[in-house]
Amino acid sequence: MWNYILTFAGGAATGVIIYKIIIGVNNNKNKDKSKILEECFGKPMWLTNFTIDEAKEWITVRKQHLENGAKAVIMKINDNTLKSLGKELNIGFELENMMIVAIVNTQSSYIIDSVLIKYETLDQNLEKTLAKGNGVLVVER
Repeated sequence: MWNYILTFAGGAATGVIIYKIIIGVNNNKNKDKSKILEECFGKPMWLTNFTIDEAKEWITVRKQHLENGAKAVIMKINDNTLKSLGKELNIGFELENMMIVAIVNTQSSYIIDSVLIKYETLDQNLEKTLAKGNGVLVVER
């Protein structure tokens, strides 16, 4: 059962993700930016329609980390999302249908686990939930 309080913030957990992307972009200016995301978060999982239930399922499998103080982050990857977090990376519109779901240890800022997702469409419930946080959703216990 999904017993977590959903909070909408761009705090430390998303800061870790952004930092990881910035390091990749700054160190590899000539690389395809989608390849940089793959280097940071692994090969993408391709989905026709990504739902909030799939995100919940992925997070629930890793709930022991949330019980130990980590946070889960569901984040759209696009220029507007990154800009709203104070980072102008100009990753390009071709990456608009990409998301990261990650478990982040907030004490050490270490990404415990993550998945990069490429999708064609987002489930309306997930879209609405992400819209409340400007494309970022932080899940904590």
